[in-house]
Amino acid sequence: MPDFKFTIDDINPMIIYEPSSAWRPGNKSADPEASNYSNNGTFTLCQQRGATATFKFNGTGVGIYGAKRSNHGTYTANLDGSINRFDGYSQNSIFNQPLFEASSLQNGPHTLVLTNTQTNSNFSYLDIDYVTWNVSLEDDILPPTITYQDYDPRFSYEPSDAWTAQTSVNGYQNQSGHRTTQANATVTLTFNGEEVRIFGLVGPNASPYVVTVDNSTVGTFNGTTRDMSSGVMLYETSNLGPGQHTLTLMNTPNGTAQTLFIAYAVVTDNTTDVSSDSSSLSSGAIAGIAVGAVVGLAALALIVFFWRRGKKDNHSRRMSLDMASPLDIRTALVDPFVSHSSTDTGFNPAGPPTSDTSASVPRMRSDSTSLTNAWPSHPSSSTDGPGRRNPSMTPLMLASSSDEDSPFPTSSYSTPLTAQSQARSRKGQPTVLPASENQSMQHLPAEELRSTRMVVEGREQDFGPVPTPDVDDVLPPNYDQAIEPLHQRS
Repeated sequence: MPDFKFTIDDINPMIIYEPSSAWRPGNKSADPEASNYSNNGTFTLCQQRGATATFKFNGTGVGIYGAKRSNHGTYTANLDGSINRFDGYSQNSIFNQPLFEASSLQNGPHTLVLTNTQTNSNFSYLDIDYVTWNVSLEDDILPPTITYQDYDPRFSYEPSDAWTAQTSVNGYQNQSGHRTTQANATVTLTFNGEEVRIFGLVGPNASPYVVTVDNSTVGTFNGTTRDMSSGVMLYETSNLGPGQHTLTLMNTPNGTAQTLFIAYAVVTDNTTDVSSDSSSLSSGAIAGIAVGAVVGLAALALIVFFWRRGKKDNHSRRMSLDMASPLDIRTALVDPFVSHSSTDTGFNPAGPPTSDTSASVPRMRSDSTSLTNAWPSHPSSSTDGPGRRNPSMTPLMLASSSDEDSPFPTSSYSTPLTAQSQARSRKGQPTVLPASENQSMQHLPAEELRSTRMVVEGREQDFGPVPTPDVDDVLPPNYDQAIEPLHQRS
């Protein structure tokens, strides 16, 4: 069960001093050690034998504190009829001492009475500094506490014209409060909860008042003190049980000038009715937050979904572009370049280009395949073994220097290819070299070499490979070797 621990100072009206004439507040000017007491050195003392201080509470523990000094004597503590005797004497003054403590009490109402029992006038003092007590609630978890300001509609002031609203009062929470000087004027708080505290003002002009809880009178408390203090707990009670309750304070002044001041109340609410200007969120606000959270999560899920979908589409488009035209590295058969007459190309054998510049370009054979396409299928009659093309079906002719139609001589004398020269070597057979092997052009005169070489404006004329003394004449490979297509092995 959750516990509360409350502390009240010696001037609190909930501590009832009797007879009131036997008790007086401590005097700082007369007592050099008064500053050692709590709450800026406040304490209440007596010297009269039989004087009592009574505290009533609901809870499971209690403690009453004061000083033990060289002029203090004996006293008794009576808790619910059980009496214990103590001695308050101490050669050296010690403060903040427990005059009496009790714990593990049955959760409910209790009464503690301290009585001065001195028998020697030299050791006659008994003083009280402050009181603490513990409150246990029946709930498994700590319920929320709600503050109701004096202008909250849960407060009812009767008669209404007997009460005056105070909008600027120092020491009050939110600096507001209600006051009355009329006898028997009442203020009633209606609330839901099992514990309640009400706060107000005490001082020289504060009046006594009667407390009633759920139409049952609790007792009379006196707000009259030597010094004015605000924010004082006028009354507290707990273990009220679930449901609606009422707390009523009635002004019972001893004179016309005495006043009852009310500032605010604090309720420990164990019910579902927790709406107030200082309470937790309303059900509508909670529902709005829940709906907003759901909508936010849905929007986030949609954003992630479309982002991943777009990323996937981009990846698919890249893959489709990559796979649209797969590269086939197998070679296609390409016809050699065959030039046309000088009138078609615009070039003369030994001169610059003419005005006609419509030069022909190499053309792909119509029956050849693209470089990126697979090998075409041919009838068995046009192949020389599985997967091989028969070169004899499309003989390649290299232009020679004797060809009158060619303005672009080759680098050596060539003869038309024959089936024998075109036959590919089988595995293990030597390669058949062209007839131009080891031929040299050194014996040819420069005029003949020049006549067989292409003239390009701005460039020196090419006479072919230049032999060196250390290396034999090296010619480029035969043309059909250079363009021979790759073929599959059988």
